[in-house]
Amino acid sequence: MLQTNFYCKFGEIDIICKDNNCLVFVEVRSKSYEDFGKPEETVDYKKQQKIIKTANYFIEKSCVDYDEIRFDVVAILKGEIKHFQNAFEV
Repeated sequence: MLQTNFYCKFGEIDIICKDNNCLVFVEVRSKSYEDFGKPEETVDYKKQQKIIKTANYFIEKSCVDYDEIRFDVVAILKGEIKHFQNAFEV
C-alpha cells in the first residue's frame, strides 16, 4: 500500500497501491442497507471524474514507477465485501 485517504483540491482517494507494476486507485463504498441501490452503484460518472482528476494529481506529484494504472471499487454491504477490478477507465 502506498497511501490511504489521499486528499487534494480535486478530491480524495481511499487507497493507492501497486499490483505488480500497476498503480491502483481504490474507491471504498460501504452501506448497511440496499434500499437505494448497491454501494458500487454510488460510484457514478461524476465521482469517477473526481477520482481520475485526483489520481492524475497524485501521479504528477509522486515519484512512483508504474507501467499502467487501474481504478478499482471495493463495495461493502452488510459485511459482504466485493472487489471490482477495472471498475472504470479513463
